[in-house]
Amino acid sequence: MSDHLYKRGKFWWLRCAVGGREHRRSLRTGDRALAKQRAALIVDQLQRAAFGDRRYSWKEAVVEWATTVAPGLAPMTARRYRISMRTCSAKLAPLFLDQIDRKLLAEIAWRKGVSNATRRRDLTAISSVLQAAMARGWIQDNPARALDRSQLRERREPMLLPTPAEIDALCALLPGNLVPLVRLLEQTGMRLEEAGSLTWDRVDLDRRVAQLTRTKAGRPRAVPLSAEAVRTLSGTARRLNCPWVFWHETKDGPQRYKGLTGRLRHYRRQAGLAWRTHALRHLYAVRWLQAGHSLYELQQILGHSSLTVTEIYLDFLTPEEQLVAKGLKASTK
Repeated sequence: MSDHLYKRGKFWWLRCAVGGREHRRSLRTGDRALAKQRAALIVDQLQRAAFGDRRYSWKEAVVEWATTVAPGLAPMTARRYRISMRTCSAKLAPLFLDQIDRKLLAEIAWRKGVSNATRRRDLTAISSVLQAAMARGWIQDNPARALDRSQLRERREPMLLPTPAEIDALCALLPGNLVPLVRLLEQTGMRLEEAGSLTWDRVDLDRRVAQLTRTKAGRPRAVPLSAEAVRTLSGTARRLNCPWVFWHETKDGPQRYKGLTGRLRHYRRQAGLAWRTHALRHLYAVRWLQAGHSLYELQQILGHSSLTVTEIYLDFLTPEEQLVAKGLKASTK
C-alpha cells in the first residue's frame, strides 16, 4: 500500500493504492494533522475490505516461502535467495505485504553501490516470496513481477583466463590440501563448492569419474577425470575416518575446508592475480573445446542447463575450432 496526501483547493485529499486498486478521497478539511488522522482511518477501512481483518507480514511470507518453495529449489539457488532476503530485510521486515509496492521495490533495486546483476537477483528473490504469498491468498498481486527490469541488464565482464605461470604462482602460496584442490578445479571444471564438498566414496579412480551430488542445479552429474586429475587425486593425502577429499586439521580433527571463496581470494590477492577462482572452470572449458571436443559434451560435464551458457566459450576458438565444437566438422586433433 502506498499513500499520498495532496491539497486541492482548500481541502486535503488522499490518494492511495490498496490491493492493486487506486483510491482517491476528499478528507474534507484544510488541517493537515486532522487530514492524516482521517486518511489513516480510510486506509484501514480499505485494507479491511481488501484483506479482511488478517494482514500478513513480510516475515510471515518468508517463513511460508522457506517451508513450501525453498525445498524445491536447487541448494545454491535457495542460498542466493536467502542472501538477497537478508540484504533487503531492513526495508521489508517491518512491513505488511500490502505495503510492498512497485515504488518501494524500485528504491531497493536502484540503491547505490550494487551491480545490475545483484539488483536482478534481489528482485527475483523478493518476487519468489511474494508469489508464494499469492498462492496462499495473502495478497492479490505480485508487484515485483510488474516492475520494469529492462534497464537492469547485466554487463558481462571480460573473461580472464589464468595462465599456467599464474596458477603455479598461486599454488606456491597455498597451504596443505588447497594445492590439489586448485589443481583439480583446473583439470575438471568443477565449481568450487562441488570440489570442496567432494568425498572419497564419490571418486572412482579406476573408472576415472567423480560423481557429484551437491551441484548448483541440484541434479547429480558425473565428471570425467583426465589422467592429470587421477594423478592429482591419487597424490592427495588421506586421513583415516575422514570422508572429505580436501581437508585440513582443526582442534576437532580433520574437517573439510569452509569459506573456500574467501580463503582463495586471500591467496590470489597475495599473488597479485586479477581473476577469480571460477576462472579455472572457464580455463578447463576453453581447453576442452580447443582440444577438438564437443560443445554438447562440455555442457553435460559442466552441468549447464542451457547450451547457450556453454556457447560463451566459443569466443576463444578459431572459426575452424568452432565448427568442430559444434559437430559441423571432424576434428584433426
